[in-house]
Amino acid sequence: MKTQIHLIVLSFALATMAEAQQLAQRTQFYLNRLAYNPAVAGSEGSIPVMLNVRQQWVGIDDAPASQTFSAHGFTGKGMGAGILIYNDVAGPARNTGFNLSAARHFKLKSTDRDHSNWLSVGMGALLYNYFIDAEKLTTDPDEDRNDPAIDRLLAENSRLSADISFGVYLTYNALFAGFSAVNLIQTEQDIFTEAFNRNNLRRTYYALVGYRYPLNNVFAIEPAALVKGTESGVFQGDIMVKGYYEQHYFGLSYRTSDAVAATLGLSLRDFFQFAYSYDLTISDLNDYNNGTHELTVVMNLFEPISRDGLVKKVPERRRNPYRRKNR
Repeated sequence: MKTQIHLIVLSFALATMAEAQQLAQRTQFYLNRLAYNPAVAGSEGSIPVMLNVRQQWVGIDDAPASQTFSAHGFTGKGMGAGILIYNDVAGPARNTGFNLSAARHFKLKSTDRDHSNWLSVGMGALLYNYFIDAEKLTTDPDEDRNDPAIDRLLAENSRLSADISFGVYLTYNALFAGFSAVNLIQTEQDIFTEAFNRNNLRRTYYALVGYRYPLNNVFAIEPAALVKGTESGVFQGDIMVKGYYEQHYFGLSYRTSDAVAATLGLSLRDFFQFAYSYDLTISDLNDYNNGTHELTVVMNLFEPISRDGLVKKVPERRRNPYRRKNR
């Protein structure tokens, strides 16, 4: 029975890593939108510096785990830039890389005083290293390893590759929506220099949409959805509904054929955000794990350049109330 469990876990782990950075599983997809769409770079009213940690299938040895760091901001003259660094681990496989994004922002209304109606177009460049620890691939611990493929992995166990992404992103009052395509080149990620079956990254598509409905000055509700799929025919959807009290929220979500989740989000004066999610597995692995934990910490730093390209001035404290204030 223990051997069967190990085989099940290994199959799911390798499948998860094969789709890493393609069908990435993040319950808090609404927070780190840059991870899915390069056009998001510079779309916020601040510079969000974000750290996301996810531990999947707690209780299973070598279960998938990921860490993501990102930051982006408006750079002036209608441009935004961002960086994302990630580390995904699943069983014997590890995928580490970084993504640089640049976006061009177009104002949809010239009379828009609060600058909330924008269309952005962005490109991203991804560089990553794919690594397999061959020492974890012993097929039978009671017998000597006799597998030429594993022996070859001991000598050549990593591959450095690159790819690009493209996206469009819309913010219209309380609505946000975007569409993106990643792995456009579909570069090879084979570790061996010679392979009988080429293993290329699959071109992957993301569609994101959400809207915040204010109920009054204190309460609001925000539904959001993320649909993701590859050209190989693998599709998955995430649906979440959050209820807000001021800037704090509680959310419930569903990921098709995978999990249901609850999320708690806290905010401190719009500068510091904290979000925690717990996923309950509804797939065949439900009997072998204790759920998934995900934690995100965000610091919203001051952005010196506004989204319309004007330099912001920090209001000064003055004792004289009749002196003109900075706008």
